Amino acid sequence: MTGRLLLVFMIAILSAAGTAWCKISLSAVQAWAKILGDKLWDLGQICGFSELERKSGQPYFYTMQFKVEIKNDRALVQEIATSIHNMTQLKLSAIRRIAKNAETLALKLNQGNENYTFYGNKAYDPDGVPLEKVHYLNCTPNRHFYGENVNTDFSSVHVPINIYHRAPDILKVIEWTEDLEAIFKSNYEQDPSLSWQYFGSSSGIMRQYPGVFWNDSLVDTFDCRMRLWYIGASLSPKDVIILVDNSGSMTGTNKETARHLVNNILETLGSNDFVNVLKFSDTTEPVIKCFRNISLVQATLGNVRELKLAMKTMKAERMADFRLALTKAFELFNMSLEKNLGASCNRAIMVITDGMPDIYKDIFDEYNWKADMHVRMFTFRIGDEETGAREMQWIACNNNGYFVSLSQQAEVREKVLRYMPVMSRPFVLLGERPVSWTPIYANLADPQLTDLLWVQHQNKEQINVTRYCYFPKKFPSHTYRATGKVFKNCSEELEIRREQDPTQNTLAYHYVISVSMPVLDVGENKIKTAQIVGVAGTDIPIEDIKKLLLSHKVGVNGYVFMITNNGHLLIHPDLRPEFLGILKPSYNSVDLTEVEHVDDDSITIGHSDPGLIEMRKAMIDQEYGKKNLLLKYHFDHMKRISTVRRQYTHTGIKDTPFSVGVALPYPYGLHIAHPLEDKLKMLTTRKPTRNYKDLIKQVREFSEDGNWTVHPDWVYCKYHYDTVHDFRSSEEELRHFLEILDAGKGFQCSPVRHLIPPEQMNSAPYPKVKMDSCYCDVELLNSLIHDAIETRFWSKRNIIMKQDKFIKEFGVTVVFLATHSGLTRWQPFQDNTETSDFKETHTHTIDEVWYQRAVDLQDKGGTFVYSVPFSDGRGDNSSVLVTASYAVFTEDKKVPLAVLGYQFEHFKLFSEFYSITSKCTGCTSCSSDELMCYILDNNGFIVVSEEISETGKFFGEVEGNVMKMLIQEKVFRKVQIIDYQAICLREDESTSHASLLITPMQHFHHMLEWLIGTTVWLFAEISPWHGSLTDAAKVKPTQLPKEYARINRTHLEPCIKELDLYQLQNITYMNTKVISSSSCSQYTVVQKLSHSNLILVVVDGLCSDDSWTNVRIKMEVKDSNIFCMKATKDELARKRPKTCIGRDNKAEKLQEPHIAECGCHPQFEVDIFLMLICWCVGVISSTQH
Repeated sequence: MTGRLLLVFMIAILSAAGTAWCKISLSAVQAWAKILGDKLWDLGQICGFSELERKSGQPYFYTMQFKVEIKNDRALVQEIATSIHNMTQLKLSAIRRIAKNAETLALKLNQGNENYTFYGNKAYDPDGVPLEKVHYLNCTPNRHFYGENVNTDFSSVHVPINIYHRAPDILKVIEWTEDLEAIFKSNYEQDPSLSWQYFGSSSGIMRQYPGVFWNDSLVDTFDCRMRLWYIGASLSPKDVIILVDNSGSMTGTNKETARHLVNNILETLGSNDFVNVLKFSDTTEPVIKCFRNISLVQATLGNVRELKLAMKTMKAERMADFRLALTKAFELFNMSLEKNLGASCNRAIMVITDGMPDIYKDIFDEYNWKADMHVRMFTFRIGDEETGAREMQWIACNNNGYFVSLSQQAEVREKVLRYMPVMSRPFVLLGERPVSWTPIYANLADPQLTDLLWVQHQNKEQINVTRYCYFPKKFPSHTYRATGKVFKNCSEELEIRREQDPTQNTLAYHYVISVSMPVLDVGENKIKTAQIVGVAGTDIPIEDIKKLLLSHKVGVNGYVFMITNNGHLLIHPDLRPEFLGILKPSYNSVDLTEVEHVDDDSITIGHSDPGLIEMRKAMIDQEYGKKNLLLKYHFDHMKRISTVRRQYTHTGIKDTPFSVGVALPYPYGLHIAHPLEDKLKMLTTRKPTRNYKDLIKQVREFSEDGNWTVHPDWVYCKYHYDTVHDFRSSEEELRHFLEILDAGKGFQCSPVRHLIPPEQMNSAPYPKVKMDSCYCDVELLNSLIHDAIETRFWSKRNIIMKQDKFIKEFGVTVVFLATHSGLTRWQPFQDNTETSDFKETHTHTIDEVWYQRAVDLQDKGGTFVYSVPFSDGRGDNSSVLVTASYAVFTEDKKVPLAVLGYQFEHFKLFSEFYSITSKCTGCTSCSSDELMCYILDNNGFIVVSEEISETGKFFGEVEGNVMKMLIQEKVFRKVQIIDYQAICLREDESTSHASLLITPMQHFHHMLEWLIGTTVWLFAEISPWHGSLTDAAKVKPTQLPKEYARINRTHLEPCIKELDLYQLQNITYMNTKVISSSSCSQYTVVQKLSHSNLILVVVDGLCSDDSWTNVRIKMEVKDSNIFCMKATKDELARKRPKTCIGRDNKAEKLQEPHIAECGCHPQFEVDIFLMLICWCVGVISSTQH
C-alpha cells in the first residue's frame, strides 16, 4: 500500500509538470496475452477437453451418441402442469375425507370427560408450570417431515396460550377430534407423500398428524385461527375498512388497546383480502399519508406490517366526528366498486372507539340498506364506562355484524376473533365448502416475529462485540446510523457483510402452500347459530413441487416458475424470502414483474415492460400462451450479470388458482438431446440382448466407483415410503436401485409418480400402498445410465509425464465432468485433500454457476470460463483456487451435453502471470512501478493482480478511474438491475435518542470523544492527500474500550436498490483496445486472452488522474418508499377467487339468524328484558332489508 501511495505522489508531480510519458508497448501486451492464453488453453486440453474431442485418434463417440430434436415447450409445460395437478388432487382427496368425517363426528358432541387426557404439542404453560393431564409424546426424527421429531402412531393437540386447556367446551372438542386420528393415518397410508394434516377448530384447538412435541423454550404465539389456511377457508375474500377513534379521549390504555385491536384484525386478513385503516377525530384520514387517494390495498404481509407501524404514530387530539368517518368509509367502498378494485365479495366496517353518541340510522339507510351494499358493521367498544354501548350494539345488530366490549388488552385477540364466525355464516346457511389455497409461506413460522428476531440477532452481535471504533458524523457511509454516536467493528464491517449476503445457499425455513376447506355445522344448530365447526387442511411442501418441474428437460439456464392468482411468486429462481435467516417482511408477495427484468434502459422504477405485463395477465387468467423477451438477469449472489433472449411458455394448473411457466434460453434451450440407445430398456427387458452382460458389468463398475455424485434435488428413483430405507445420500439411493435391475423380472418400479385418488378408483376399499412400492423417472434414469457408461473413461485416464509436469506447474487439484443428466465425475491430483470439499459443494450440475457460465459464454472457437471466489480484499488469498469450465455441445452445436473443468492453485497462476508479464525487451514490464497489470473476468472481477490481496475484488473498487473509462469506451457495459426484494437497515429512532439520557460525566466523556474524532477529521480534510485517498484511509479511528462499544440498532425495512453490474462487450483476442487520457495516448491497453472470458488490462500509472473515482456494484435508491410506490402505482391485474360466498350471494336463500348473536354488553347479559330488546331489534332489522 505504501508503494501505491508513493506512486500517487509521483503522478501528481508529473501531471503538474505536464509530463506525458507513454510506457505501454502494444506488442508486449499482445505477446503477454497470447502466451498466457495459449498456456491456459493447453492446460485445458490436458485436463480433459482433448479426450472429449477424440478417442484413439478418432472423433470421440460421446457427442455423436445423441438424437437432437426441437423441444416441444407446449407439451413440456403441460406435462409439468398435469403432474402438479395430479399431486394436488391427492391432497384435496385427503382433506375432503377429513372434513367429511369431522362434520359427522361434531354431531356427537357431549359434555366431555373431565378426566380426559391427550397428547399435547407442549407440556408446560408460559410460566413453566406443567400442563395438567397432558401427556408427553415420544418422537423420533423423520426425514419425510423435514427431519423433525414426530410420532406417526398418534396425533397431537395444540391449545393457544390464551385458552385454558381444561375448560369443558375445549375438552369436548379435543375429545371428539381424537377420532380423526384414524382418518389421518389412513390418508398417510394411501398417499405416503402427504405432509402435515390438521384440523383447526373455531375454538382455537388444532389437532395435527403426525404428532409432534414443540420446544417449550420458544415463545408460543401460534393460533390456528390466525393462519392463512384457516383464514382463507373460513372466510370468503373481504374488503375491510377499520375506523379508529383518534379523538382526545383515546389516550393511555385506550390508545394501546385500540392499536392492539387493529393489529389483531389485520392479522385475520389474507392475500385475497383488501383493507384500509382510517383515523378520525374532527377529520378523517388514512393512517398512512400516501393513501389519501386510495380506497383499499391488498392485505399482504408487507402492507399489513406498514399499517401496524403507522398505528404507532397516532396522537389523540380534538373531538370525534363519527358521521364524517362513517360517510368516508362508505365513500371508499363506492370508489373501489367504481374502479373495480378490492375483493368485491364481502364488505365490513370495523369501528374502534370508547363510545358512540348516536346510531346514525340515516347514514346506514342511505349508504348501506337502500344502496344494497351489504356492508357488515363490527363495533369494538373500549373502556369500563358504559357510554355509547347501546348505540354501538344497535349499529352492529342492524347491519349483520357483531358488537364487542372490552376493557383489558388480554381480551383483544379472543374478542377480535368473534367477528370471523359472523362473516362465515353464509358458508353454513348455503352449505358451501369452497377449497382454499394459500400463497407460499413459512411453515409454523409467525411472520409477525420478523422484527423481534432481528432484535435478537442484534443482541447476539452486541454480545460478540470485541473491538469497535468511533467515527465522526462525517463518515456515515460505513455505519448504520446517520446521526449521533456511530461505531464500526474494526475487525469485521458488519454492514459490508450484510450487503454481500443478499442470497443464501440454504434457507432457514421450510416453505409450503396449504389447501384447506371449511367443516360446517350440519346439525340442529345450523339455522340457529350458523357457525362453522372448523377447517381441515394439509401442507404441500414447495420442495415436493420442485421435484415435479422436470429440470433435466428444461435444461441449463432455463427454469420453471409458478405464480398465484395475484401474480405473486410461488416458485422462481430469484425468489429470496430471507435476510440472514430471518423472513423478509414482504417475502410472500413478490410479483412476477419484480424478478423478470427486460433489457430496456427506458424502464424506470415502479414500471414494467408491456410485453411482460401482458404475459402476467395471461398467466393469472390461466391461459396458455408464449412470449419472447430479451432479459437481463443477475446470478452468483447478485454479483454477475448476463443478457439472454428467453422463450416463455405458460399454462394454468387445473383446479387451483396457480399457473406455471417455462423459460427457455435462446437458442440452445430450444432443442433437446436424447441418447440413441435406450440402455435402461436393454437392462430391464425380459428378453436380455447380447449386450446385456457388458452393460450390467459397466453399470456395476460405475456403481462401485466412488468419484461421482448425482444431482441431489432430482428424482431418479424413489420409494413411496421414503422413510423405509434410510439412504444417507442420493448416490447411495441410486446405487440401491441400480443393484435391483434384473432382466429376468423386468422393471420393478412404476414410471408413474402419483397415485390415483380413491374417488377415481372402482375398487373398494382403497388399496394400501405397499412398503416396497417405488417409481422412477425412466427418461432421466436412462440418460444417467448412458452418461455413466459413455464417460467411464474419465476416472481411468493415465496422465503422461509431460502432461503431469504441466499439471504440476499450474497446481491442478482436481478435474471434473458434469453432464446434463445430473452426473458429476472427478479425478483428484497431487494427493489432493480438497476433493471432499468439491464433492460436497459442487453436485448440482446444471445449477452450478460454473456450468451455467460455461454454456452461456461458449462460442464457436471454444471458451474456458475462469473464476475466483469473491473477496473484499481483507482475507488471506494465498490458498484460493481458480475454477475453469468448458461446455461440450452436440456435434451440431445445438444442445449442451456436459461441462468439463478443473481447479488449480491461484498462486501458481499468479506466479505464471508475473513471470510472463515481467519480460519485455526494450520496454517497460509489469514488474515496474510504472505499469499496473490485471487479469479481469467478463464481469469485471480481478482474477490476477500484482497485489494478491486484490484477488476476487471488483475492479472498480481498486481502479475506479480506469473502470470508468472502460465503461465509457464500451469495453464493459453497465447494466442496471432494480432489486425490489432488497432490505434496508434503518436507524431505530428509539436508540438514536437514548443517548440524551446520560449523566453529566458521560456527557463530558462523549463530548471529548467527539472532539478527538472531529480533530482527526479536520486534519484529514486539510491534508494535501485529501483528493487521492479513500474514505477509509482519511481517518484513523479512535479505539474504544469494549464496555463503551454499542452496535448501531436498526430495523429491517423493505426497500428498492439499484444494482449496477457490469458485462464485458464483444472484444476479440484479434483486436487490441487502446484507451487514451488527457495526458497519454496510451493510458490503458486491453487485450483479450484467447479461448477465455479473461482480458489483460495494463494501466500506465504515470497517466492516472489525481482525483479518485470509486465504481461500486451496489447502490441504494435514496428516499424510496416501496410500500407507497406499490400502493399508488399498482395497476397490475389480479384474478379474484372463483368462489365468493357473501351476503349478496344467493340472497334469496340467505336468511341469517337475528337473535342475540350480534353481541351484547356484559352488563346486559343477565338482563332478560334487554335480551328481549336485542331479539326484537334483530327481527325488525330483518324486515327492513
